[in-house]
Amino acid sequence: MRPLTDGAPQPAALSASRSGSSERPGKPRQATDLVPCSALPDQSVTEAIGPEGGSITVGPHVLLIPAGALKRRVAITAKIHFRPKGLTGKEGWQVNAVGFQPKLRFQTPAYLMMSYANCDLARAASLLPKQIVYANAALNIILEDETSDDNPDAQVVTARIDHFSTYAVAW
Repeated sequence: MRPLTDGAPQPAALSASRSGSSERPGKPRQATDLVPCSALPDQSVTEAIGPEGGSITVGPHVLLIPAGALKRRVAITAKIHFRPKGLTGKEGWQVNAVGFQPKLRFQTPAYLMMSYANCDLARAASLLPKQIVYANAALNIILEDETSDDNPDAQVVTARIDHFSTYAVAW
């Protein structure tokens, strides 16, 4: 864990061209919008992060927690998920998703940066901006679209999150 300080790299501010909750209000829906990807290795990382902030890297994904976002030191576990169940689990289709424990809310938002470099963008409209969505644990229902910035050159999408749950990359 590395504390976030004034000199630490910070994600770019979310721009006016964001995708997310303003386009699709928080109505739950089937997870047919999740981006199909090749499998990432199973991975789980636990870090203790406190009021000073810090970061957690799990596979190609990074969570940045700013100073003041947590009131006390917390052991946080990030786990890569990619096997959706039910409707979206057809023909070995996998997605980039990460789940966080324990359940908690931040005092100020954290930033989740998710890579989609291992995803098959040619299978669908690759010009559509990617976004991070809050999904159920089975990855078959999208519960909420997070306001996101897509950086297609780096194949990374960034969103502000205010709580822990399961998040995935969607169109």
